Amino acid sequence: MQLNAQMKISDVNKIFQSSYPYLKLEFFQYQHEPLKGSLGSDAYEHDTNLSELSDRLPSSIDISADRQVMDIEKEFQEKLGMHVQVFRQSNLVWIETSKTDTWSLAKQNDLGRELHPSNRVDKPLDERLEDSRMDGE
Repeated sequence: MQLNAQMKISDVNKIFQSSYPYLKLEFFQYQHEPLKGSLGSDAYEHDTNLSELSDRLPSSIDISADRQVMDIEKEFQEKLGMHVQVFRQSNLVWIETSKTDTWSLAKQNDLGRELHPSNRVDKPLDERLEDSRMDGE
């Protein structure tokens, strides 16, 4: 994923979510402890320019499917000095992946897909059929 100083946090998430629609990145003022979460009050707004967070741009971050969440977060920290945390969609709520930082991006995204209400298999058959028709349009 290519990053430059003109990008906003929201731009980074658009790129990231084109590969992982059930995950998102949040940027924080402070680094979190391993396997622990960050304070929501320390999060940057999504319209924040990356140039406000780092003077080491342009740069790139490897977001390959087999990479562990902790490795992505560490790469942001080491390359750019940015404190990033991956969040996964669980139902309609975004949760920090801090307890599952050793999982790959693909595994996190797959779980987010499974937990999303539109993909639940316990929905009545007619609702699942309607959802599949909408996806094909």
